[in-house]
Amino acid sequence: MWINLAIWQKVLLWSEEVEDTNTKAILKMVYDVIDEKRGEDIVILDVRKFPILTDYFVIASVDSKPQIKAVKSAILEELDRLDHKVLYYDRSNELDWTIIDANDIVIHLFKGKARYFYDLEGLWVEAERVKLDEQF
Repeated sequence: MWINLAIWQKVLLWSEEVEDTNTKAILKMVYDVIDEKRGEDIVILDVRKFPILTDYFVIASVDSKPQIKAVKSAILEELDRLDHKVLYYDRSNELDWTIIDANDIVIHLFKGKARYFYDLEGLWVEAERVKLDEQF
């Protein structure tokens, strides 16, 4: 099947612009929900320059398993309200590390020392840190 390259490039550029605007709004919402539920040390990493299937990581710490459940539930409710597709999320509430895969954004919620044990920020040290006040 042959596709005109110029048309394909326009489609790709248009979808990137739309997704980028939507992604920024989703990132802001995720940050606000975590902050509202008293999550700590919220970090957003821009991983678009790496060959992985997402654009951003949101990493945050929480104090307890009930808090992980509350933050996860609130984020899932907001994503559903905004009609943003969630590909996967950990359904267990007994984990020290919970993941929500919202396609272009993957949210990592850590309890206690799990964040330092897995050290995602160290693993992705070359990723740019996003500052909401400057870039949004």
